[in-house]
Amino acid sequence: MLRFRLTASGDLVVLSDEETVLAEMRRRFPVMGILDGLENGTWLPCEYCAQGWDVEEEYLQIAADRYLGRPRLVSETARLRLREVSPWDQSLCQRLCREMGEAAFREKEQFWDQGEAGIREYIRSAYVLREAGVWLIEEKETGLCIGMAGLEPSFQGEMELSYGIAEAKRRQGFAEEACRAIIDYGWKKLNLQKIFCFVRADNLPSQRLALKLGFQPASDAACAGGRPYIKRRN
Repeated sequence: MLRFRLTASGDLVVLSDEETVLAEMRRRFPVMGILDGLENGTWLPCEYCAQGWDVEEEYLQIAADRYLGRPRLVSETARLRLREVSPWDQSLCQRLCREMGEAAFREKEQFWDQGEAGIREYIRSAYVLREAGVWLIEEKETGLCIGMAGLEPSFQGEMELSYGIAEAKRRQGFAEEACRAIIDYGWKKLNLQKIFCFVRADNLPSQRLALKLGFQPASDAACAGGRPYIKRRN
């Protein structure tokens, strides 16, 4: 069966329970597989599948946005917006990395240096599959991206909070505001029971921030160059 749905934003999404239809249509449209009536273990060639044909509007819009490369809003605070990285944000990410300083942000892979294809693969592996990752921090007042932050699997396989703020925007409480929003996302969206962060031994401001956010030094170890901190869900 094949159906077409328009999202509230006017994006056409193709819905089908047929593998060949989805494989063909995905070349031109965002697609969503429908599992109703299929045998368990049936594979459909798409990233988004729904149990039945009555698909919620938000889920349809996610499929459309991913296909079209639109970055989705992750969280919003009084002064900030946290949004996903888009396939065309390579130069922006590189600029932010320079402005944050080399040691400010714990993103080891630096996927933005791998070009548009690398960013698209990161979007698929992080945002689509894990619903987490590295996000951009936008200042509402200016519309400028002032840093990066997010949740990544790192320390002992657990989710690790990392962040960095451009040097010109530090000491204004932006890091705390962004981190509190991300921690809340971790509890409510990902249902995490604990979050780690790693702070370099010489980074006193980040040590103070970690404690202010409710993190405590992990009792089991201190790592070379710094220490892991842990925050458990109350």
